[in-house]
Amino acid sequence: MSATLRLAVFALLLFYQGSALFLEQNCGKSSVFSPAPWLVKIRPELSSNITCTGTLINERFVLTAASCIDYQTELIVRLGEIDGTLQNSSKLQYEEIYVARALIHRSYSSESHQYNIALLRLKTSVVYKKNIQPICIDVNVGKVPKAPTFEIEKKKNEEPKKNKAGIMKRFLNWFLSLFGVREPRPDVILPPQPIAVGWPLTKQINESALFHQYGILSHRNSESKKDVYTDVMAYVNWITPLALDVHITMAPNTDFDF
Repeated sequence: MSATLRLAVFALLLFYQGSALFLEQNCGKSSVFSPAPWLVKIRPELSSNITCTGTLINERFVLTAASCIDYQTELIVRLGEIDGTLQNSSKLQYEEIYVARALIHRSYSSESHQYNIALLRLKTSVVYKKNIQPICIDVNVGKVPKAPTFEIEKKKNEEPKKNKAGIMKRFLNWFLSLFGVREPRPDVILPPQPIAVGWPLTKQINESALFHQYGILSHRNSESKKDVYTDVMAYVNWITPLALDVHITMAPNTDFDF
């Protein structure tokens, strides 16, 4: 990224976010009822089949893998459907919005899976709700990853182990159970498991209640049998100006490309 563009983007971020270095200030809010409200499902206009997934990063843009939308024309994104249960809710039904433009990284290769990242600009702005929220994207350009991709083994969601209660507490729980009183079970947020390319890899920010995205499911390594993720931080300089609709005139010889 050129020095002029870097300064302009940084100034714009400060204007929108104050001192917070996130793409969207009100982001990353999860709950037991809606563990991944930023999750987006993507499908072609002429088909009801979901082809891949992505994440809502602000009111107009979805972040996904370039391989999700390669060779696709008209696309529709579905928001607010974490699982099948929300379809039967009158208050929290999923919503579908047409994609106005797909922005694929110009260096993307479908053969090597390099630069497997893309943005979808929606035709209309999203209205945030309990089941439709953006994920946090860390735009601190100083955090440069070692490589643009990384691999991890597929893991199952497991609830944290409970601390073994003492004798007195177990007796008290037993005694209260005789009267129909049971100890309340603590809320546990278990994120959904990956189902398709473009799936986000997220984690909490400094043990806070907020989540940020640091990976995008790219493909599965046939040799190591591990999932390969695109590192979001490796492309923050590419994501930020596009997602904030920054239009800057610059010299033609620059590393800002898409």
